[in-house]
Amino acid sequence: MIILEGPDLSGKSTIGARLEALTPLKVFHAGGPPTARDGVYARILDYPAGCICDRHVTISEQVYGNIGVGIQLVETYTFDLWIAFNKPLILFCDPGLTHILDNLKYLKTKPHKGRLHVGMVRRNIERIYHKYQSVMEKLKIHTQVKTVDFRTITDNELLHLCYLKRKR
Repeated sequence: MIILEGPDLSGKSTIGARLEALTPLKVFHAGGPPTARDGVYARILDYPAGCICDRHVTISEQVYGNIGVGIQLVETYTFDLWIAFNKPLILFCDPGLTHILDNLKYLKTKPHKGRLHVGMVRRNIERIYHKYQSVMEKLKIHTQVKTVDFRTITDNELLHLCYLKRKR
């Protein structure tokens, strides 16, 4: 499993589309943030094996769950255990905070991201960005975390990262 993580506007969809074009893997979108504890566990079980996940609840809930309403639905150690056991390759999409701030005006609602969510992200984007930095650093203890910038990484570099994951 390959997980694409990062704040809104960080290039997850762009990297996912490129990987879909380069590999036989398909991108899986789980939808918007879960609203209840049971939804978190159901979401974990919904991810198909051998896919590219555009965000994974075990990571994004650690970032977004503490922002906005301020409640993380499941304890962090539960997520860390899942990561440690499954050892996915995490591609941390990080074009830099300046890029994200410069493009914040393009953040729009989607079926799984309503106006309230988009407003919360806009108000808290710097906190979200820095929280992702700390979560990714912590996850390096459990699995491979590779930082990628969608603007500069080549197709060959992306394929190389995926190949390294398969060989482990």
